[in-house]
Amino acid sequence: MDNLTNQTTEDDIANTQIRSSRETSSRTNCEQERFQGLLHELSTLIKGRLPKPMMRMK
Repeated sequence: MDNLTNQTTEDDIANTQIRSSRETSSRTNCEQERFQGLLHELSTLIKGRLPKPMMRMK
């Protein structure tokens, strides 16, 4: 009986870890997309404001 209880606890821990890693990865994807969008906006702004010769120096 003790062995069975122990196994259940291990399974619960594993399931919890899987669930939390899934939530983390979906949150990270969302943040990454938002960051990507901001980065794109920022680079567009910079490109629009910089004179052409400065862009070539990069």
